[in-house]
Amino acid sequence: MTSAKEAKEVLKRFYIETPSWAYGNSGTRFKVFAQPGVPRDPYEKISDAAQVHKYTGAAPAVAMHIPWDKVDDYAKLAKHAKDAGKTVYAGPVEATVLGNIITQMQADAVINSLEQGREIIKDSFGQEVFKPA
Repeated sequence: MTSAKEAKEVLKRFYIETPSWAYGNSGTRFKVFAQPGVPRDPYEKISDAAQVHKYTGAAPAVAMHIPWDKVDDYAKLAKHAKDAGKTVYAGPVEATVLGNIITQMQADAVINSLEQGREIIKDSFGQEVFKPA
């Protein structure tokens, strides 16, 4: 059995990369359920993601959902993310479908860890990372 001290050490390394679409309206391809206060653009999604991290301490990164979060000036978006203290991944690392594939690969002992699966995905798709300095 894992001790409380060991569990706390694991939790210190734990982080969640939230997908930008999680900050938008919810729904399906048939109907979107609009809600007041939902971010209107990628900048507001990053700001909301920064608030989630502020209160949880476990969500330092947000994965932008391209092409829906496409902007004309990525340098401006990167500066906004830096100012908000967020790491932004433009491209998949553990997007929903790919995250499911990682889970299956791990269950079938094709890979040894979540980190290994993330590396495979990162190496398989184009990705830019914007980190706060």
